[in-house]
Amino acid sequence: MARIKTIDTTRGMLMLYIVFIIHGLFWLHLLPQSISSLLLFEMPAIFIVSGYSYYLYEQSKSGQAMQHPNIKAYGLFLAARCTRILLPYMVYAIFCILYVYAMSFIGDGVTVSLLDLTRVWLNPVKAGQGFSTGMLNWHLWFIPVFLIVTAAMPVVTKFRPFKSPHLLILMLGITLFEVLLSEVHLPARNIENLIKQSAFYLIFSLFGYYLAHSKEYFRRVNFLTIAFVSLALLVGVVIAGNDIQLLDMQVNKFPPNELFFLFSCLWISLFLFIAFNKPRVVAWFEKFGDAPWLKPFITSGYSIYLWQGAGYTIATLAGKQLDIPILAVWLLALVMSVAFGLLASPAERVKIRFK
Repeated sequence: MARIKTIDTTRGMLMLYIVFIIHGLFWLHLLPQSISSLLLFEMPAIFIVSGYSYYLYEQSKSGQAMQHPNIKAYGLFLAARCTRILLPYMVYAIFCILYVYAMSFIGDGVTVSLLDLTRVWLNPVKAGQGFSTGMLNWHLWFIPVFLIVTAAMPVVTKFRPFKSPHLLILMLGITLFEVLLSEVHLPARNIENLIKQSAFYLIFSLFGYYLAHSKEYFRRVNFLTIAFVSLALLVGVVIAGNDIQLLDMQVNKFPPNELFFLFSCLWISLFLFIAFNKPRVVAWFEKFGDAPWLKPFITSGYSIYLWQGAGYTIATLAGKQLDIPILAVWLLALVMSVAFGLLASPAERVKIRFK
C-alpha cells in the first residue's frame, strides 16, 4: 500500500502527543485536570487517521477484496488485523504479568495468583483490571475499542444512507444520538462503557474513511462554521447548566458523551480548516515526518503506545525512590516508553499470511 507522508506524519505526531503531552499531564498531574482536559482531541484524531488509512488499504492491491468482501475475505481481514493488534498486546501483557507478580513479593508480602494474573491480563477486554500496579493498564481501554471499530469498518462502510449529507446537519444529528446514548445504562458498567466508546470512535473512523473517499466534497465544507456552532453549543450547555465543570473533558471522555463529541468537532474542524486552506502550514507540518526524533513514533507508534504504561510506572517509581524532580520523571518516562516500545516493536511488524 502506498504511503502518504501527511498521514504518516500525523499518526506519528499524535502518538508523540499522547505519550509525552497527554499522559504526562494527566498521569503525572503536571497541570490541573480542568486545564489539561482542553487538550483532549487526540483519540478522535487517531480514529480519523485509522479510517482514512482503511480507505487507502481498500484501494490498494492487497485490499481490493475488501471493496466487495465475501465471508472469506472478511474473515481473512479480521484474522490479519487481530493478529497485528493482539500480538504486540500479548507481548506487553506477559511483561505486565511478570512485573506485577514480582512486585507482589516486594510490596506488602501478599502474593497474587499467577493463574489469576494470566487470566486477566491475557484478556484484552479486562486488560489487567484488579491485578495491575502503577499506570500499567491505564491506557489499555483503547485495545478492545480499536478491535471492535476495526472489525466494524468493512461492514459499516458498505451502507451509505445519505449520499451527500450536509455535514453541519449530520453533526447535529450525531450530537442528538450521543445525548440519547448517554441515557442508556446497563447493569454491567464495563460493557456499557465499551459500547459507548466503540460507537463514538466508530463515528470518527467513518469520518476519516469518507474524508479520504470524498476529498472534493470536504474541500467545499466551511469547517469554521462547524467549529463556531460546536463552540456555541458547548458554551450554551455550560450557561444552561450554570456549571463550568461541564467543560471538564476528562469526565466527558469516559465514557464519551455529547459534550465530548462537540468538543472533538471543534478541534477537528479547526485542524481540517488548516489542512484544506493553508497549504504552507501543511508543507511545514510534513517536514516533521523526516525528523529523526519522530521516526520511532511513525514506525513503532503502537508498540510505544502500549509500553508507555511500563515506562511511566517505572519512571514514577524511580522518581519516588531517588527523589527526582517531576519534570525529570516526565522526560525519563518518555525515554523509557520509546526504548521499551522499540525493543518490542518486532511483534508489531509480524505479518501472518492467511489464505
